[in-house]
Amino acid sequence: MDLAVITPFPPPLTGIRLYGLHLCQAMARTGHPARIVILTETSERSREREVCPPCLEIHRTWRGDHPAAGFQLLRGLKRVGLRRVWVNFGFSTFGTSPVALFSALVGLTVAARQGWAMLITAHEASLIDPDATEPLSRMLLTLFRWLIHLGVIAVPLRADLERLRACFPEASMVHIPHGSFYYLTTMVLYDILLSTKA
Repeated sequence: MDLAVITPFPPPLTGIRLYGLHLCQAMARTGHPARIVILTETSERSREREVCPPCLEIHRTWRGDHPAAGFQLLRGLKRVGLRRVWVNFGFSTFGTSPVALFSALVGLTVAARQGWAMLITAHEASLIDPDATEPLSRMLLTLFRWLIHLGVIAVPLRADLERLRACFPEASMVHIPHGSFYYLTTMVLYDILLSTKA
């Protein structure tokens, strides 16, 4: 199995960028999947030496905060031709612009409807409150409802998984904890994606 990975990627080495780097490196060490293609954002520093093993392919396909980020992302997925995708998702993955986030979600939705199998790590699952009344929380809830229709949702904290499963019984969700880069996370991720139809 080959795998496309959608993630913000170094530089700089912080937050979910670091998580994405560690997880991709761990999968590369196991040899499963055999080919890992990272689809990430363009960067002024993208010509600097990439901090990753040579077995990882990096395709800088979308621009952060760009209103066409979703189209750029979809075009990148079609170009690499891999039908199983891990999305290292945070609400600011595609920049700080709400328009860019909406665009990216549209691109992922089109890909899911066209047959891409997706596993989506929802890093901010703990922020999702089905009973929330304030506008920001309601917006995050709406975005999460959108995500659960795109593929399998990976939740880093077991307590969040149990709470969200009770609220969204129709969703396909799994627990993949942070910090288990060198065995558990990679094997669970691999098994889930291998079992999905692409």
